[in-house]
Amino acid sequence: MMPIKVVGGLLVVAALGVGATDAARVADARHQMTNVAGSAAGAAAHSIFTTHDETKGRAAADAVAKENAAVITRYHYDPAGATVYVTVSGTAKSLVLHYVDAGLVNNITASARARPG
Repeated sequence: MMPIKVVGGLLVVAALGVGATDAARVADARHQMTNVAGSAAGAAAHSIFTTHDETKGRAAADAVAKENAAVITRYHYDPAGATVYVTVSGTAKSLVLHYVDAGLVNNITASARARPG
């Protein structure tokens, strides 16, 4: 029979391991959303530059987001400034964190902008 201190210590180590794993997953998802936002803005800007069609720019941004399990939550093309603004949202997978606070793993957002050309 294991002493209670040993069992308690093992539980603490396990909880710390799960917490660290969840934290790493959230950090990775935030990094991924930053990359997706930049790629989506770049794809939209490139599409607008080559086709001169803002609608095709939005479609290009949506395609990049969809490929990366994200959604476009904000899209704006400013023709005067020749800049595309994109905000994407995604989620992180977690073992326990979503039970503690779903907001920490859902709606992870990132924004980026790009200029055609």
